[in-house]
Amino acid sequence: MDLGAGTGDWSIRLAREFPLSSFDGIDPDSTAIAKGTMQIEELGLSNVKMRVQDAESMEYSGDFDIAHLGEVLYLIRPRDEVLRACYRALREGGLLVICEGLASGKKDMRRIENQLVHAMQLDFALQGGRFYTKSELARLLSKTGFGSVHFHDVGGGLWFVIARKLRDHHKG
Repeated sequence: MDLGAGTGDWSIRLAREFPLSSFDGIDPDSTAIAKGTMQIEELGLSNVKMRVQDAESMEYSGDFDIAHLGEVLYLIRPRDEVLRACYRALREGGLLVICEGLASGKKDMRRIENQLVHAMQLDFALQGGRFYTKSELARLLSKTGFGSVHFHDVGGGLWFVIARKLRDHHKG
């Protein structure tokens, strides 16, 4: 599942690379979904579909092995409800993969990563969003039922965060 899929570029790329797997792209923007659906049809892909839907209203239950949020968490509201919906959508042992800019919490503006993140923070603030720090995101993931959280720095302030659904009985 690709949550916040936009036009589905990520889902389509994966569907082409992994033809035996299935992919669902979900986004509330009907124009973006229509563009993605058109591209899927043009490419003749049968293992990927796009749907217009708000993340917090998803009613999946144990349907996915992986849920991907690519640079959308900083703006999604309400975050905890969206993450709980992702939790419910995953099978036990499933992975939540978040690709997101994270604030370092360090004020050393000589580092290019901090300059980039600081500039992006200003833009995001105008949109009503902000970057999390690693500790804030770890707490939010734990609060919404995820465990085994790992952070992977890919440079430039961008991180991959991987968390696992550890059990099926979370009621949060």
